[in-house]
Amino acid sequence: MKKSSIYVLSTFFAILAFWIFTLYSEENIQTGKVDEGKITAIIDKKTQSNSDIPSTPINNNPIKNTVTHNDSQYLGYKITVGTKLVTDLDKIEEIKSLTTFDIVLQKSQFAESNLKGLVTNLKIDSASFGDINDNNPLGFTYSYEGPQIYRDVDLLGLDLSHPLGITAYVLSSISYSDSPSPIIFQEPSRTVEYTYQISANGDKASRVMQSIIPISQTDDTANLSSDYQETWSARLNTNKRIASAASHGTLSATLLLPVESRNDQANNADVTLTQEIFITATQFTPSNVSFPDDLFAFNANKKFNTALVASTNNKIIESDETFYTELDKLSTSLSFSDSIIVGEYLLSYKTVAEVKGMLSDDTLTALERQAILMAIQNANKPESEVYLSSVVMDAEVPDRFRNAGMVNLALVESSTQITLNALDGVMQQKEAPSLVETALYNIGNLARSNPALANESNGIILDIIDRSADGSREKVVALRAAANSDNDVFTSSFVKSLESEAINERYAAVEGALRREGGKEEALNRLVKEDSAIVMIAAAKYYSSNEMPAAEQEKFYERLVNETNPEIQEALTSVLLSGKGGGPNNTTLKKLEELAQTSGQPGVKKVVDIYKNDFHQQQLTSSQTTPQSQDASASTTN
Repeated sequence: MKKSSIYVLSTFFAILAFWIFTLYSEENIQTGKVDEGKITAIIDKKTQSNSDIPSTPINNNPIKNTVTHNDSQYLGYKITVGTKLVTDLDKIEEIKSLTTFDIVLQKSQFAESNLKGLVTNLKIDSASFGDINDNNPLGFTYSYEGPQIYRDVDLLGLDLSHPLGITAYVLSSISYSDSPSPIIFQEPSRTVEYTYQISANGDKASRVMQSIIPISQTDDTANLSSDYQETWSARLNTNKRIASAASHGTLSATLLLPVESRNDQANNADVTLTQEIFITATQFTPSNVSFPDDLFAFNANKKFNTALVASTNNKIIESDETFYTELDKLSTSLSFSDSIIVGEYLLSYKTVAEVKGMLSDDTLTALERQAILMAIQNANKPESEVYLSSVVMDAEVPDRFRNAGMVNLALVESSTQITLNALDGVMQQKEAPSLVETALYNIGNLARSNPALANESNGIILDIIDRSADGSREKVVALRAAANSDNDVFTSSFVKSLESEAINERYAAVEGALRREGGKEEALNRLVKEDSAIVMIAAAKYYSSNEMPAAEQEKFYERLVNETNPEIQEALTSVLLSGKGGGPNNTTLKKLEELAQTSGQPGVKKVVDIYKNDFHQQQLTSSQTTPQSQDASASTTN
């Protein structure tokens, strides 16, 4: 049994299974053996009984709210997450973990995007992480729809392997709808559809899972059959907010061991694993809440990933032989934790010149050399910036790895002027066009992620936009770098380029203007008269990750109804279907189906048919990997 099999098994709760990976070595898993010392340590570490895993029913006692000056602005929930993993493998007993934290949300009466939330008072009791008490706040963003639906959670760079990687799943557990229409939640590891039922007196809610589609899958699913079931219920306040909620999910799977791994286990050829997750949430009134900007910056939470790995991974590379073995593994696994270990070895024992030599060494594969760059970045040491800056400036290093190195350099946490000087230096050297363009793109990324360098970085981009000829490749790249920067200073540049005669410049302008409050209306006005299907792709790309308000949807639909060009019909239909929350119950899809039938527009019919076929294939895949989705209503408690 491979590590990835266990990961797929727990794909819906990826973070909650992360710590079990440390129990296994590749060879021990394949032979069905486990280090008894580690198992004993886990079982003996805590003298917990089954009652330690929360299975608390909903508290039906009234919640006493203390009114503070924050009462009208924020909503808080005290969260408890318990997990239990049971397997029939020899020597592995029941393994548990318990995590508690507070979630603070901005209150809203209307549908809104990019709202801010906080996680505080994190406490963890698990075999892998040990006992952790962390009061440092962690920020995230989300969207809200009434009466209480939380979606589109952005953890700002936090890895799913972190204990709080489960935040999106928790927020869907404190969500409900009073509409009979299904509600779809798109989480990092799955897309799940629920229908909700409200009690006659309006004080209780329950839900039924209609379908579930796992997102993360590997080849190992060929020998995996699984079944997921859950129960969920909530109590509502008089203001129709969830006062308390409780959910219990069970993922059971049977994994067929490879023949060579069975050995003397002829009577135990299959391995059965069952993972349970319990979530309870109780509303409270937060006080003294603040939302510092630095908690919500791009990749603000990435620093927590390194801290997590440091506490769970004790592997140390002590020789070149071990280094090359680990590098080979890293080139295929791209493991974050392993990359830190490889990177720390490089920064501690190899000079910059030696690293450059490795990047020029054709005896190493391209993937191994790119893994070197990733490892240096993820090690997150002050030397990381110095090493990568030197790499990208050196003409002796192959261009492929200089380009890759610039991406890694722009992602180094706590970057300084050294990074900007290196990227600008690559541009000034005017070598291969790909190097110049990659440098400019990443100056935009740097401007977004590092406020201290934003003014200077944006100034470089603006200068190129202003001096470049209309429609030139240089101007298009600068506009796209400006979109990466995500700054209002570029709004006027985007708006001006919307009227360019060059299709590629209009594409880049639409891409940037749609993201700017002062440019979105101008971009929409351009799109409803746009005669290039290529430019429309920029709009489809934007709406694939952003909600499309009804007024904007109507603008595109009105244009489509009268459109005679089949290519533009296809592009407009794609834009209308690119928004979040698609599916067979999507009212937009039904409206477009009717239009295709009544208007005879070939472009509309073509895209609608493709969309429906793709969704059908998703459902078919889901039914093959999660059989319970076909009769979820029968197996899920209301």
